[in-house]
Amino acid sequence: MTKPMWLTLPAVTLPALALTALALNACHREPPIPAAADGSAPAAIVVQTPAPVVTPAPVVNAQAYLTKAGAADLFEIESSQAILTTTHNAEIKAFAQMMIAAHQQSSRAVQQAAHAAGINPPPPRLNADRQQQLDALKAASGPAADKLYLDDQLSVHVEALAVHKSYGADGDNTILRTQAAKIAPIVQQHLDALGRIKRF
Repeated sequence: MTKPMWLTLPAVTLPALALTALALNACHREPPIPAAADGSAPAAIVVQTPAPVVTPAPVVNAQAYLTKAGAADLFEIESSQAILTTTHNAEIKAFAQMMIAAHQQSSRAVQQAAHAAGINPPPPRLNADRQQQLDALKAASGPAADKLYLDDQLSVHVEALAVHKSYGADGDNTILRTQAAKIAPIVQQHLDALGRIKRF
């Protein structure tokens, strides 16, 4: 009868394998959570990560374009006005002031293009997620508010860029499509400026 393979291994192999397993296990062991200062049981450590930036689906319908472009401009204006009341960061102040002026201008340009195309643009309004972001920003202060503002500006500008680029390429109205194509590079400039602001 043939002996199982493990019975034919030299005696020294089994302890060596056990030590190797212990070493590998130690390498993957989670670091201990330090006890609280008062000696009580340590609290769980929660690592917060920023919400992923989601690129929306292409927009080719005029009404959808007007709704999304108007909402993006409104959020960028109102969030920038909100951060100006709390921030002490000179870079953020300058960026916010630029956002208010630029997006008031782009909002007017889109509305004028809509009227020229014979379309009555809907009043701009925020969806539930953007309203929640704006409320959170208004409730925050100090560096926490600055970080929220920069995170929000990144997500809304990525979304706005996709909206203007997609409609500027394939939109169903020539006048609006031309206007969207003009706005897209301006939004890209805002993203570039945002990337130059020192993060904390």
